[in-house]
Amino acid sequence: SNAKKLRHEAASCIASDLGNDVENMVNKYQGKLSDAGLSKDNNTAIVQRLRHLFSVQDDLDRQKKESSLAIKEQSTEQASSLNLARKEPLDAESEKMRRALVSKCHRVQNIMSTVESRLALNKEIFSCTAGNQQDTLRA
Repeated sequence: SNAKKLRHEAASCIASDLGNDVENMVNKYQGKLSDAGLSKDNNTAIVQRLRHLFSVQDDLDRQKKESSLAIKEQSTEQASSLNLARKEPLDAESEKMRRALVSKCHRVQNIMSTVESRLALNKEIFSCTAGNQQDTLRA
């Protein structure tokens, strides 16, 4: 009777321990599945964010390249404003104004070169005249 009683207690202990072990294993497995699902969701969110950042980076790289070209074009050409104006189609009135401005610009440049040559001539004349006056005073 004691043996039966011990056997019955042992069977119930083993069954409850085995049940507890199985339940713990099931809980751990469900926890791992949950963690895996969260990791997958996090990875998906990270991948989407990376794709967005790469597209932003590509756009910024393109803008930087275009800006660098525009700056280079502006800084290397003296008449870059005229070149930019020529790239865009103009209506009749704007084209008339552009031509008038270009004409005035050429006239001003011609006047400036004339003034510079006359200044140089005056400088030469007065330097020669001053030299001749000194020679005349010495004599």
